Amino acid sequence: ENKKCLIERYRFRGNSILNMITTGDIETILDELQEIQTKKDKIERFNWWVEHYYEVSVLISPDELPTPEKIEGKITNASKEVTRPYLLIHLAGSEEECKKLLEIVIQLKSKKTLEFKHPPTHIIKESGWYWTINLRLDFFDV
Repeated sequence: ENKKCLIERYRFRGNSILNMITTGDIETILDELQEIQTKKDKIERFNWWVEHYYEVSVLISPDELPTPEKIEGKITNASKEVTRPYLLIHLAGSEEECKKLLEIVIQLKSKKTLEFKHPPTHIIKESGWYWTINLRLDFFDV
């Protein structure tokens, strides 16, 4: 309900910020902002992140897991558009669903569909009544 209100009020910007907070990507952004000296430049960089968040981060639904080719397509398409030397991938679901996504991502490398440093950085953790996985694929060349 809160998410729906936020999206209605702030549209795309609000949805981007909410997902950055929900996935924990806000920490990556805040780390990046610490390196910037001026307030104006910090605001510009934050606004860039809000505008381009879905070019850097892929959100996967548990409903997509039965069709690994769809997930592979989302990840490979996003990797072609990536504007950072990495891609962030997220899923919230059961522990098994999180492990399944990790397996799909690792298969992308073994099938040579996508080149990234191995193994992917990932955290699988329990978050109350569900589990989350946060993956980071670091690329060799961007």
